[in-house]
Amino acid sequence: MASVAPRTTFGYVGTTLVFDHESLDAETNAFVEMIATAVQSGLDGLISSQGMGSPSTVTLVLADDFVGAVQRHSPVDMSDYTTSRIGGQVVAKNLVPVPNTDEAVIVVDALSFDLTAPDHDQIMGAFVLAHELVHPPLTWT
Repeated sequence: MASVAPRTTFGYVGTTLVFDHESLDAETNAFVEMIATAVQSGLDGLISSQGMGSPSTVTLVLADDFVGAVQRHSPVDMSDYTTSRIGGQVVAKNLVPVPNTDEAVIVVDALSFDLTAPDHDQIMGAFVLAHELVHPPLTWT
């Protein structure tokens, strides 16, 4: 089992967003936190107005070793997990909720947030993160 990554916790209405990052630089970490916090704040309004459920904690794991992080954080055996898919490659994964907890865990490949990449690549990273953050309210509803 790997050591616990640095954790940054942000609270917002109804849910706590926890960032586990393995080695992101401060600028990239701030970029990811800004996107995630903005998306989750918007989701809070939707969750409240529609009576949707949501976990009390969403842990966002920003992983240098994406497959390894999925395997370490999953409550079920993911030893055969691979990122290869028809038509592309997985860069983010919502894990099966841990039984008897109120926590969602999302693992995202840290390479999705390369601030030296062209703007469209940065926008795609933001889109992937927004997409993944929508899954927990759907799972808890």
